[in-house]
Amino acid sequence: MMRSLIVSITIFCAILWTGDALCCQQCKAVGEDCSGKTVECENENDVCAQAIEYDRVGGEVRSAAFRGCWNLTVVCNHLVTVNTTGYELDIYYDCCETDGCNSGPMEVPPRNTTENGLYCKSCFVEGSYDCPGYVPIACTGDQGDCLEFHGDATFPGGVEKKYGFAGCTITGACYVGFSDLVGTTVGAFSNLTCPEGNKIYFDN
Repeated sequence: MMRSLIVSITIFCAILWTGDALCCQQCKAVGEDCSGKTVECENENDVCAQAIEYDRVGGEVRSAAFRGCWNLTVVCNHLVTVNTTGYELDIYYDCCETDGCNSGPMEVPPRNTTENGLYCKSCFVEGSYDCPGYVPIACTGDQGDCLEFHGDATFPGGVEKKYGFAGCTITGACYVGFSDLVGTTVGAFSNLTCPEGNKIYFDN
């Protein structure tokens, strides 16, 4: 079944093809998967991508899926993670470079939960921009930065609320900013930083 789908996409791309750009399946939805039409990418440097975002907020897991043309290749095939005292985020972009290659099953690699020695100031509050206080949280895997967010956000399938949170994230997350979010959206007021002052060092 999957092979037939890929063959059909390849044939359809041959009909659409007007240059060197790829053809990719395009869709976006709340949930763990989506399907849609095949489109030709606008930019020759685009790759095809399929991505999943998982948000764990107060014990509830929300997810969003994406397939389409993608040019932010710095996040390709790397698990983006955030850990705070009340919120966790996982985003994974599986990128490929042939027509219709983003139509397969969506899978997210497991988190590396081994503590790496870094601690960050952490907090989470819903309904306010300001955290009432901070506690240390242990970073894991390749989390090398301490992130802090204050602003309006809407998690997949939810409504916009005020949030303030801080914790661990992968190195370079603040450079990418909000560009790799799959289903979460941020409002007009939002501030994301990775302050060095949020890193905590304990004496051995």
